[in-house]
Order: sequence, then C-alpha cells, then structure tokens
Amino acid sequence: MFPPSRKMFVDNEWVAASNGATYAVPNPATEEPVGAAPEATVEDMRRAIAAARRAFDEGPWPRSSRQERARVITAIADGMERRKEELRQMLIAEAGARWYVSSRSSKHSALAPAAGAKWSSGLLRENQ
Repeated sequence: MFPPSRKMFVDNEWVAASNGATYAVPNPATEEPVGAAPEATVEDMRRAIAAARRAFDEGPWPRSSRQERARVITAIADGMERRKEELRQMLIAEAGARWYVSSRSSKHSALAPAAGAKWSSGLLRENQ
C-alpha cells in the first residue's frame, strides 16, 4: 500500500473532501487496497473548477511567455522522470497493469505524460 493521500489540491492548498469521506483505491488485479482517495462532493468539484478558472484568468500563466511556459512544463516532466520508478509502481498497483505496460518502451508508459510534456515544451520554444 502507498502512503495515505486523502487530500485534493484545490486553490493552491491540500484539502480533504468537505464531508471528510475517503474511499479505498483497489488494485483491480488483486482487489487489495493500494491507497485511499478523497470522496469529493459536488460542492468540492465546483470549488475546484472555480479555483482553476480564477488561477487561469488572474494567475501568471496567461501572461507568461512561451519560454517561461516551456521552462515550467520541462521542470514538471523532469520531476516525473526523477520519480519514474515510484510512478511506475503506482501505475502497476492502481491500474493492475503489468510491468511491460508501465515500462519505458511502451506507449502506455508511466513516463508517457512526461514525454508528451517535453514534446509540448519543445513546440513552445520552436514557435516563437
């Protein structure tokens, strides 16, 4: 089982579901719990959507240059690559995936989002 993570990142802070409820996240291959997640309410969802809208409209991202955005996206991808083994183990446990599906050679790799982010940041740098 992975360390408990029973919170959501909303409005720039880690918060529990407003009702305090969580649910077990099972490994579909074994049906054993691998963690717990917050059981968000409709109001939690509305709060998260409003916070995301506010952050996009009023935060620094829409005024960031392509170079600044590329740097941020690359940093996120680099962080994912540093934690690739942890992400792979989570993917295997949470999705019931076999190792080869989560390996670097697979297009369904745990690192596919990191590779996509790096590709996107390259486009931002090239198309100035």
